[in-house]
Amino acid sequence: AIVGFLGAWCVAKVFLLDFLSLGLALSSGVLFGGVLPGAFLSATGATLGSSLSFALSRGQLKQRVDGALAKQPVARGLAKVVEEDGFRTVFVLRLAPILPLPLASYPYIYGTSNVSYAPFAAGTFLGSLKPYLLDAYLGVFSKQLIDGDALDTSKDAILLFGLGVLVLVGVFASELAAESWEKVQAEVAAEKETRGAEAEEGATGSTDEAAGPLSSTRAWLAARLPDETRGEAAEVWAALGGFADFHYPLAAAAALEERRRRSEEEEEAMPGAD
Repeated sequence: AIVGFLGAWCVAKVFLLDFLSLGLALSSGVLFGGVLPGAFLSATGATLGSSLSFALSRGQLKQRVDGALAKQPVARGLAKVVEEDGFRTVFVLRLAPILPLPLASYPYIYGTSNVSYAPFAAGTFLGSLKPYLLDAYLGVFSKQLIDGDALDTSKDAILLFGLGVLVLVGVFASELAAESWEKVQAEVAAEKETRGAEAEEGATGSTDEAAGPLSSTRAWLAARLPDETRGEAAEVWAALGGFADFHYPLAAAAALEERRRRSEEEEEAMPGAD
């Protein structure tokens, strides 16, 4: 039963089935005779499944994961943040996964960074204990209510006290997770600014290299445009630069050919020409 349970966790994590993860966590206490063993096995299974996802993102699925991250600036920001403080980021965001990303996608994202496996696995396991203790308790308590079993007051009081402590830990973790989220947002903003600067630089380069009146005209206008309109102007100049780069060589070649043809006609019309 334990092997099948751990295998189900691996399937849930690798295939991003968060609903299956929730079902396993809620049923763990009922299946394995208590909240503590159920939560421990859930954390173990989640860590094993997350480890597989982590390894796949660095191996067979690397190109696919990289392609998915190319469309997700938040995921790219998280990958950069976890490189700076691996264990803390993994641990805190597992305690309080507040990012707008599927929980099961976190190991794939971490795998694209240079964080080592040890802090990733430790952060995942320890961060999983709190939510899975809560889930296991909810599962056991719900079963007792459905079955009409008498509640063990002393035992439940100890569990409730422990769960209350975990809730307080979760509140503190949420504050730390908010800090990580701010770092992710800062990385996203920095990446956006860098790409904008590269696009403007590329637009400047293309228009400066374009022959004709565009290069001198752009320099004249750029010195007179207000700062808030320069971004839009850069896009316009990029389009003009592309147009010029495509059409000017063709027009120049046609003009040179026309000049050569006229020179030949003039030479033929000169007196004394053969």
